[in-house]
Amino acid sequence: MDIGQLTEDFDGFITPEGELIPIHDADRVFLALTGASESRDRITEMLWQLSRECNEKGYFEATFDTLEHIHDCHEAAPSGRGRPRVQ
Repeated sequence: MDIGQLTEDFDGFITPEGELIPIHDADRVFLALTGASESRDRITEMLWQLSRECNEKGYFEATFDTLEHIHDCHEAAPSGRGRPRVQ
């Protein structure tokens, strides 16, 4: 299978390093987002979008996990500034 076909059928994210992260792997997506952004608000916005998409596609466990990451984000950096701590 060539890379074009793989990425066309892939339901997830491709990091700048070329790592494929499936949309339903909430923990890996969260790690990638926290590594790429310092803004709690931007991370939260992206996680909300991800949770909606997971829910629409029937990835209910990933939806729940993503919502937990949103909660963790706000617990770790309540002021809206600073990178959330990854646990």
